[in-house]
Amino acid sequence: MPRRRTATALTALLPLLAGAVLAGAPVAAHAETWTHHDATGDVVTASEPEETIRPDPANRSADIRRVTVSHAAARVRVVVRLRDLQRGDQLSQVLLKMPSGDLAVAQMLRMSGRTELDVSVLSDDPASDPECEDATGSLRPGQDRVVLSVPRQCLGEPRWVRVAALHMAVSGPRDEVVSVDDGFRDDGYRGGRGQALSPRIDVG
Repeated sequence: MPRRRTATALTALLPLLAGAVLAGAPVAAHAETWTHHDATGDVVTASEPEETIRPDPANRSADIRRVTVSHAAARVRVVVRLRDLQRGDQLSQVLLKMPSGDLAVAQMLRMSGRTELDVSVLSDDPASDPECEDATGSLRPGQDRVVLSVPRQCLGEPRWVRVAALHMAVSGPRDEVVSVDDGFRDDGYRGGRGQALSPRIDVG
């Protein structure tokens, strides 16, 4: 499958995340570092062209086990640990919601052996949205983890953040099978109801 088509397949089964991220979650504040242990075997899989979503508990490549968020003075660092991170085509996405209501979207996209990081801050005034050139990210199959780090200055130096995380892996001869796990939902990703958010994580 051409790279552009594969990237489209990764996102075609998701809602507009910026509008769907307000799913309920506890809001009690946690200072500096917060860790969530996600359920094992809660991956869901969909296949093109029918896009039928089905549970896929045997899938290991998209199955998030743990998410750790560190909110330090200079950066917000998110570590997503999976059961068995592979080297194939995949997308790992982290959303950061700030007190202002602005939303940062950090995506690690791996296609055809190439990995790209994109971080966008979405606000009510797109003309003022900052660049996040100092953001860093890596896929680490040997450690079964994805690491993303975003400067707080890029985020407007928020006093707290709330985080959502998901991981998608594609397979099949034409990359037509998409497997997804929401890192904060124990019953897997379900389109239309939004991603779950962490509690507020205060700056340390």
